Amino acid sequence: MSMRQKEILNTSGYQNYSDIKRLKFIIDALDENIGPNSNVLDVGCGNGLISRSLGKAGHNVFGIDISEKAIEKAKE
Repeated sequence: MSMRQKEILNTSGYQNYSDIKRLKFIIDALDENIGPNSNVLDVGCGNGLISRSLGKAGHNVFGIDISEKAIEKAKE
């Protein structure tokens, strides 16, 4: 794991190991398949934890969610 990934995972806001592992999987899959600075659509972004982490990883992230409350939280 690179220092960049460690920093992103440590600042993601996740505490649960399974959430951190899932985020690492997503970042690795994006890096391997579409590369850095790619446009990413986060469908069901919720409060934006993954979207923010992907942004820190260098991706241009667009998040959508059915919950207006979740979108407002993500905008914060």
